[in-house]
Amino acid sequence: MLAAPRLQALISVDDDGTLQVQPMDRAAPGRPVALQLRAGDQVISGFVSSPVTALGVTGFGEIPPLAVKTPPNAPGTALCFELTGEPVMVEAGADDGIVDVVVPVHGDEAATRACFQALLSHDPGTPMRVVVIEDASPEPGIVRLLEELAGQRRIALIRNPGNLGFVRSVNIGMAAHSGRDVVLLNADTVVAPGWLARLRKAACRETGTGTVTPWSNDATICSYPAANSPTPLTGLDIGALDRLVARTLPDATCPIPTAVGFCMYIRRACLAQTGWFDADAFGTGYGEENDFCLRASALGWRHLIALDVFVGHIGGGSFGAAKQARINAALAVLESRYPGYDADIQAFIAANPLRDARQRLDMAQVSGSGQRPLLILCADLGGGTNRFIQQVIAARPGSGGDTVILRPEKGESTGSSRLRLELPNRPDLTNLIYDTQADIETLRQDLIHLGVTEMELHHAARLPAALLPVLASWFPYRAYVHDYGWICPRYNLVDGTGRYCGEPAVQECDRCVATHGDLMEVGMPVSQWRMLTRPILAAALSVGCSCQSTANRMRRYVPEARYAVSPAEPVALPTHLPFPPRAAGEALRLVVPGAIGAVKGYDVLLACAADAKRRSLPLRFQVLGYSMDDDALAATGRVDIIGQYEEDEVPALLAQLRPHAAFLPSVWPETWCYALTHVITAGLFVAAFDLGAQAERLRAAGRGLLLPPLLDAGAINDALLRHCP
Repeated sequence: MLAAPRLQALISVDDDGTLQVQPMDRAAPGRPVALQLRAGDQVISGFVSSPVTALGVTGFGEIPPLAVKTPPNAPGTALCFELTGEPVMVEAGADDGIVDVVVPVHGDEAATRACFQALLSHDPGTPMRVVVIEDASPEPGIVRLLEELAGQRRIALIRNPGNLGFVRSVNIGMAAHSGRDVVLLNADTVVAPGWLARLRKAACRETGTGTVTPWSNDATICSYPAANSPTPLTGLDIGALDRLVARTLPDATCPIPTAVGFCMYIRRACLAQTGWFDADAFGTGYGEENDFCLRASALGWRHLIALDVFVGHIGGGSFGAAKQARINAALAVLESRYPGYDADIQAFIAANPLRDARQRLDMAQVSGSGQRPLLILCADLGGGTNRFIQQVIAARPGSGGDTVILRPEKGESTGSSRLRLELPNRPDLTNLIYDTQADIETLRQDLIHLGVTEMELHHAARLPAALLPVLASWFPYRAYVHDYGWICPRYNLVDGTGRYCGEPAVQECDRCVATHGDLMEVGMPVSQWRMLTRPILAAALSVGCSCQSTANRMRRYVPEARYAVSPAEPVALPTHLPFPPRAAGEALRLVVPGAIGAVKGYDVLLACAADAKRRSLPLRFQVLGYSMDDDALAATGRVDIIGQYEEDEVPALLAQLRPHAAFLPSVWPETWCYALTHVITAGLFVAAFDLGAQAERLRAAGRGLLLPPLLDAGAINDALLRHCP
């Protein structure tokens, strides 16, 4: 069986314009190669080149040149390989104002039909010819579709003699006319009205532009709404997105290091100078457009993204599951040819020159969705704080449509401080990001534009300290206490021993933070931080606390604030005890609810488990959730790890575990504790340290065991065995 052809040629030009062509099939160098001189579909003449010998051909030196002379008065001629129809060289003919849209087709009938439905039904806004390369499709439905469209003269159809691959098909299509600009369009794309006119306008605005790429939902560096990552095409309104970018960023472009091949406009002059795509290195697809662009860049051509065009893209549809393997192989070739290429792409992503454009598009989308009067300031802390905020949003009339969240965070690549606006009902809009130094006034104006009139300050973590009073000056606000970050940069009033600090004099607090870490990164002594936050809390319309103990503690530091105490959630006290008491001789089973990290008492639990093992105590701990080191707990032989759970699963899980009581080893004065709610509601006897909200709530429930905050593990275990039912 003969190998698939890999046709190449060396070409030189005599003084009289005669071409000296040395063609070779690199898959079988001894094979004769036939050439044709074509004018459109008409064959003007044919040529056959044979090596000097069929044996031992190692290069073009064994191939005698063919003299090919283009007939006079025959514009638009192209020299092609007869076997595959591939062009031998790029011709630069006259531009007749028509753009050839080249669509290679092989598989995926559904995507192909959707592509042609959009491409042939929407007015492109400028004259075009659709050139389809049918690359030996194995799907009869695709073949019938293309035959039908060609019969209606809606497309120019070229059939490959076999499956030549994506890149060779592209080259054949680009050679269909020698003077026209071309657009390479994947068969899994969806265009919108006017798309081609705007692409052509961007390409022709300056003579040095070689290629232009539009936005897409899946176009690596040209992706939107997600930056540099795909968004599924399903559910997107491509027409609406195209109208959005055209309306918001008219005539705007931005330089990019390489085009993206799903939809790539190429000026004919750039193609003529740069040459065809390298089918020998990238014949199966992926990487060919990057190689072309890097060759073109070396010749002085620029590559742009047209910020006012959006084309939908399924992504990987032409290659299916083999996509990643092909990408990896292509990247290896590119890096070997152009050392530093990947670093250049990563530098482009880090510099993020499309940030402002994406931000403007996000803001344009949200601007038309109604007013958002409430601004919530809070870092993404997870846990109970995020849960409380979700409850606030759910309780509002707009259920997220009338709220915006401002999240302080660190930049992924630079580590610099920034602010991100989140829209609870539009999680897809992720580009509203503001630098904390350069973009603060822009942020303020955007918030006003969104209709913000009030604010809630939930947590200042990750926010540059100097910005807190600035933000607090913009709108009337309420403040909330979820931990003790307002008075301590370590959040939880836990010192270097891993236990409650006892709230010593501020000088000792300064030493603690300096020694054990400024977890909030406020960058100032505790005394100075309290001086900054005190007037902010004092000026709040109210300072919300979920427990009276929290308000009492905060009042010692900010007595003039207006505290409002209200439970974080409704708690229904049980009317009976659902679990039977421990039988004589039975080990005491204690459920430990939640995510057990350092301040939630991990070290206490580990020490209790180790003590129970050492003394052979009849104790077993059941972690309903997970911990910071499950393996270490399990290794004691006294701890069962149940794993992460959903809220509505708790009653059934407790019924399966059948604990006798609950143990809450949290070492800080909690401000509420949702995990405690689960075990109180279940009617379990609960043991906890005599601190904060956990102590207040157990006293209110009238049933439980309150332990001294600094009690050691052995004493804790003794108390549990003595007092738990």
